[in-house]
Amino acid sequence: MAIQQTMMSVLGIGEVRRVSVLRPGPEAPEAASQEIAVDARGAAMSALLSEFLPSTGFFVHLCVLDDGGQLLADATKVEHGAGDLSRLQSAMRTLARSYPRLGLSRVYIQDAVGTAALVALPREHLLLLVAGKSVALGSISISAAKLAARLAQELEPSRPPAGEQSGNS
Repeated sequence: MAIQQTMMSVLGIGEVRRVSVLRPGPEAPEAASQEIAVDARGAAMSALLSEFLPSTGFFVHLCVLDDGGQLLADATKVEHGAGDLSRLQSAMRTLARSYPRLGLSRVYIQDAVGTAALVALPREHLLLLVAGKSVALGSISISAAKLAARLAQELEPSRPPAGEQSGNS
């Protein structure tokens, strides 16, 4: 336990907790359980995703994955459900890691269910955005760029997370 606390301190993680979220979907309700590292940046990113999700009207899921594939923050519309989101997250992360050329910036995949977009963030983090069917790719692209810019500010090591900025001027 002491080793875990030391590692958490070195990594700047305040606490780690198991979060179970019940998300009803078109099929039977299913519980999604993920370990989420909760620190100031993760909390700020979660708040940002939760605020952004309803503002567009067309995204059904947003999440940030770290360079190891761990879920740092997410927001999902309740009516969408968890469904295949963990498989989609895994597939998109694998695509980003195995892409053979340098500097992968964005990926858009359209299928029968909708569009999944992957955007590279600083520090090898990834933003995954999932939109429903019949959403214009331009709308997804503009919204993804806006959200990625805001998340990049939270991930910059030189900037304190929102709410932790010092009062010294």
